[in-house]
Amino acid sequence: MGLDLTMAQAEEGGEFTFSYKRFKSQGTSMETKRTTMKLRLNPGVTHGTTKTLKGQGHDHPEGERGDVVVSVRIDAGEAYRWEGDQLIMEVPVPYSVMMLGGKVSVKLLSGKTGNLSVDPLTQVGDRRRMGKAGYNGGDLTLEFVLEEPEGLTKEQRKALKDLGSTGL
Repeated sequence: MGLDLTMAQAEEGGEFTFSYKRFKSQGTSMETKRTTMKLRLNPGVTHGTTKTLKGQGHDHPEGERGDVVVSVRIDAGEAYRWEGDQLIMEVPVPYSVMMLGGKVSVKLLSGKTGNLSVDPLTQVGDRRRMGKAGYNGGDLTLEFVLEEPEGLTKEQRKALKDLGSTGL
């Protein structure tokens, strides 16, 4: 089962309460019972950490009660996602900057905003790693994605038609 936490909760750690359904033996039959448990997590717990609670799972009609395995899931927030325990941030880049190079503004988890240099001929999906800019002081992987404008000006439309006529 999953225990969903915010980044702030995971960084702070502490005791977390969660509920789950388990099968409980009632003589010769089984019924579903809602069970509430508490789980203590150390500060800085990582995404994907699992904790096993021995003997807290489903009853077995002819044996011992099973275990509950809890997987910690940290909400990465908007523009972020997890790949294993690595935090990935999508950085939208205009097509012209991807092709010609330049700078884009990036707001990091810390709240700081900075300019990130983008090399000429950068491709969608290219990545760059920033040390100590991720969750709990870990690395942050920046992944370049194509910025998708909601609309085009007359000048932008003409420029794109001109580019199209040159094969781009």
